[in-house]
Amino acid sequence: MNTAGTAPFSWRAWWPIFAGLAAVLLVTYVRFWNTAWATGDSEHAPVLVAIALFLFWRERGALREAVPPASALAPVSLLVLGALLYLLGARTKIAPLEAIAHIPLVAGAIWMVGGPRLVVRFWFPIFFLAISIPLPAFVVGQATASLKTFVSQQAADLLYTLGYPVARDGVIITVGPYQLLVAEACAGMNSIISLSAVGLLYLYLVPPRSVWRLGVLLAIIVPIAIAANIVRIVLLSLITYHLGDEAGQGFLHEFAGIAMFGFALATFLLASFLLEQKFGWHWKRGQGA
Repeated sequence: MNTAGTAPFSWRAWWPIFAGLAAVLLVTYVRFWNTAWATGDSEHAPVLVAIALFLFWRERGALREAVPPASALAPVSLLVLGALLYLLGARTKIAPLEAIAHIPLVAGAIWMVGGPRLVVRFWFPIFFLAISIPLPAFVVGQATASLKTFVSQQAADLLYTLGYPVARDGVIITVGPYQLLVAEACAGMNSIISLSAVGLLYLYLVPPRSVWRLGVLLAIIVPIAIAANIVRIVLLSLITYHLGDEAGQGFLHEFAGIAMFGFALATFLLASFLLEQKFGWHWKRGQGA
């Protein structure tokens, strides 16, 4: 609640801050749409930004209880830091640096309006903005090096079990007369991030009553994402083997990605349901355990 003598939140009073913030975000995201987000490793980022905007709008009721901080030093410092990072990133055309600048800019604007308690209230949307930051290519390469080998091996073993003529040399899978290179996008760091984000969003919107139960559900997100990538590679291999290389690289390639995402999401929801049935876990919106 607002303290005595403090005026309630008014868009008329704070619109310059939010208008300036929206302008900065819009300019960056339009540029990212044609550059950083156009690559296979960052195709999930626009979805995460859209989800973050939805979550900000969903929590907008918190602004009614916003109380400006007694001192503007902390929020102004965050805004200055964000502005410097933004200018440096835009000047050097380093996309991750420009994207990182959004975190202190958004947090500083929220702090200016409602103090640190309002920042805490909006921590999850801010977190979604943070994980939408495009990772540098060398980071993706290092992070997916061992992952590519692992999913390639598992996919090849599964194809062999299914009776297909398959051989593997590192991250190159040969199925019949066709060769498939398991790239970063198929390995895939982007799908692990996006699938993990969807799982976290689900747990945020419908959280379990216990912290340790939440921990179990969090722990299964990444293994499910990795398993989904293995399924994607197997599916692409089967499409290529039966329909040819053109089919494997065309529309059906994108379809395999959609199918992988659906498989992972369905598996996570099924696992949540089975755990609830097995151990009697209930959600905060239901009856207590």
